[in-house]
Amino acid sequence: MRPLFIAPVALVAICSCNEGPRSVVRGEPRHESTSIDRGDAKMSRIELNLGAGELRVSGGSKKLLEADFDFEDPSQRPRVESHSTGFRGDVKISEPSGISLHNGKYRWEVRLTDDVPVDFNAHLGAGEATIDLSSVSKRSVSVNMGVGQLSLDLRGKVESDYSVDINGGVGEARIRLPADAAVTANASGGIGEISVDGLEKRGGRWINPRNDHGPRIHLNVHGGIGQIHIDAN
Repeated sequence: MRPLFIAPVALVAICSCNEGPRSVVRGEPRHESTSIDRGDAKMSRIELNLGAGELRVSGGSKKLLEADFDFEDPSQRPRVESHSTGFRGDVKISEPSGISLHNGKYRWEVRLTDDVPVDFNAHLGAGEATIDLSSVSKRSVSVNMGVGQLSLDLRGKVESDYSVDINGGVGEARIRLPADAAVTANASGGIGEISVDGLEKRGGRWINPRNDHGPRIHLNVHGGIGQIHIDAN
């Protein structure tokens, strides 16, 4: 299918502000795609807002961003906004407001370029998210969980310091870190468990005993109700 390009000026609200949430009626499966060119961007900011469904994120794109969407009702079509300042490209993808229930498949697959440093932000509601940023050049990473499961892969070469902020919701999160990178991790739990492998606790925080120099990952985890596992092996 021909890629779908959505210009910011063409974006409209899916539901009136006076309307409450409504259920989605299952219809014919739909598949749509979009892509955002890199242009002259030297850095990027990617924001993903998914209320309910399945999210897959990876690197390897030749463009700033490519995405495929699967859904079963026209009102579920994601809103894609992009803006470029010349040196920075900003992309925001959001699930339409007013949707309370998905009957059927709702999936986003997003691919990022590897070599444009990114500030990555994901706001997740209910569902499953697999976010693999191991090949992507990272400036910062922020994930706010809702209800469900999160797999976040941050392995790969650390070229410069960057921060990672995880706010746990209800469910399970697994965060994978490179075994040879300098790491400073702070973790605090809610009602649940935070387990750490491959790091050593010193003075209320965790570090990588194999490397305490060079470019560093600054990880901050705030647990919710469920289990969070940090793996640096």
